[in-house]
Parts: sequence; structure tokens; C-alpha cells
Amino acid sequence: MLTSTAQLTAHELELLKVFSSDFDFRIPEYQRPYSRKPEHALQLLDDLGEALDEPGDEPYFLGSIVLVKRPEAAQADVIDGQQRLTTLTILLSVLRDMTRQRPVGWWTSDRRQPRVVTNES
Repeated sequence: MLTSTAQLTAHELELLKVFSSDFDFRIPEYQRPYSRKPEHALQLLDDLGEALDEPGDEPYFLGSIVLVKRPEAAQADVIDGQQRLTTLTILLSVLRDMTRQRPVGWWTSDRRQPRVVTNES
């Protein structure tokens, strides 16, 4: 007879925490390849920009991510949410690279062209 001490838990986390050293995401081989198109990333970026423009402190729900992770370890196997995590990683990497080129003054978004506005814009 097999016994397990594994528990199912749910947590609401800020994006900063999700992309911290507390998580080392692994995509299991059975997951489908990344298939999002640029339009999906632009739509997500636009949605995030709109959420930032909303008054109040209501958190923006990015969706669920299902992981298999031991509490004491950073390694986390992504069971669901791989497409979203990958898209967010790509967007954050692009924003990081853009801010290395020019210091960021503030964020703005218009529906046609989400962009980072710098002090030089």
C-alpha cells in the first residue's frame, strides 16, 4: 500500500514572487510546444496596461498555474499554465532589454501600439 504526504494547496502570488528565485520552472516533456502567436502576447500586454490604468488596488488575475513543487525546493514542474508563463517570461525579457537600452520613465499603452515610454521619448 502506497501512502503519500503530498498536499494540494492554492496560493495567490504577486508576479514578482512568481518570477523570484523561489521558483525554478521545469516544463515536462509531455507538455505541448510553445504555440502562442505575437498577437497573443500583444493582447496580454495591452490587458496588463489597461489593468495598470484602473483606479484602486484590485489585483489583476493572470490565470491559474498548476505546479508540482516541494515546499523546501525551488524546482517546480509546470502542469498547467506553461503557455502563459512562457509568454510572460518573453514579455518581461523584452522589457528588461528595453530598459537596459534607455532608462524607463513610465509605462503607457495605447490600443494600437503598447510601448514603454522613456524620458527621451
